[in-house]
Amino acid sequence: MVFWVRSYIAKRLLHTALISWGVMTAAFILMRIGPNSPADKYLAGLGAGHNVTQVVAAIESRYGVDKPLYDQYFSYITSLLQGDWGWSFGTSMPVMELIKTHWIYSFQLILLSTIFAVVLGIALGIFAAVRKNTAKIKPINGNLFIWVPPRARFYPPGRVAILLWLLLMRRLTAVFIPESDLL
Repeated sequence: MVFWVRSYIAKRLLHTALISWGVMTAAFILMRIGPNSPADKYLAGLGAGHNVTQVVAAIESRYGVDKPLYDQYFSYITSLLQGDWGWSFGTSMPVMELIKTHWIYSFQLILLSTIFAVVLGIALGIFAAVRKNTAKIKPINGNLFIWVPPRARFYPPGRVAILLWLLLMRRLTAVFIPESDLL
């Protein structure tokens, strides 16, 4: 194998490992952030009754939340790498068992959306190539049109996302359709 190919693959594998570590660390931090412990969140879902402090202490001890943060992080990373992804409190099953039984639905969604995107992309590419420099295709080649849902204009993160998209795509025309026209 050529040297630059091996170098490229090694660089990509290193980037993959770093991004995976970053995602795992971010998930760990987001789970631990906030005033309540994971045991409090679990008990809130159950609607526990009296003597909550002893139940919280028992749950924290069982899941290792009472240990120091660095110890929790190390055990979290090692268990993730070993395939022990924890317990689903919603279904009372191990998370890996849920993934093993439900992966097919995600795979079907990925496969169908990929087929749809490829077919649509090829069809639009052929259409644009056949009708190159005609009056009907020039507006499509010149601008990228995007329809913005009416409610997104009034939702502040939606407005920010629209403005960022308009800045990134310099030739973008946003189409705002009043809500009354949609009904």
